[in-house]
Amino acid sequence: KNCPTNTGTQFAGASVALGFIADQQPAAAATSTTTVANTASLSTLHSATVPANDPQAGAVYEIEGDGVFSDTGTPTMTFALYWGGIAGTLLVALPAVTAPSGVSGAAFAYSARVTFRSATSAIARIRLLLDTSTSTDAASTYVAVSAAPVTVTTSASSALAVGFTWGTASASNTISLLSGLAKRRC
Repeated sequence: KNCPTNTGTQFAGASVALGFIADQQPAAAATSTTTVANTASLSTLHSATVPANDPQAGAVYEIEGDGVFSDTGTPTMTFALYWGGIAGTLLVALPAVTAPSGVSGAAFAYSARVTFRSATSAIARIRLLLDTSTSTDAASTYVAVSAAPVTVTTSASSALAVGFTWGTASASNTISLLSGLAKRRC
């Protein structure tokens, strides 16, 4: 699959740039709920498989999801994006976020993007929207971008995974991914 890349030349105009946005691969939707509860261990919240040798310069993969969380006290929450599953290569991570105290059924949503500069070098971004109150629907946004290209292995099928960690294990600390989508944009 050939993906257009910007190798230092200027794009001809908006119509060319808009061509990059069109989805070119089928999307993979999360078809069941994933819950992480009562653990302070790194866990997979969401993942999608990227076929072997699929990434190339200009390839873009996106994964997004949303759901609800509940907690007791003010535990921290960490979201991170991995290549090769949570035991693989860390692409980017949000610093630990302090969860609001004692919420139940608060919403969260994340989106992440991986852009390949070559078949084995990628830059990643993860963005999190986290409700801070269920009574006012107030929310905070957090964003992290990889500071430099990350080297990954693409010669075998690899999981693009969103990892999640509670700072404290408690039966009251639960997060559930209710819906999600992963796709190759280009």
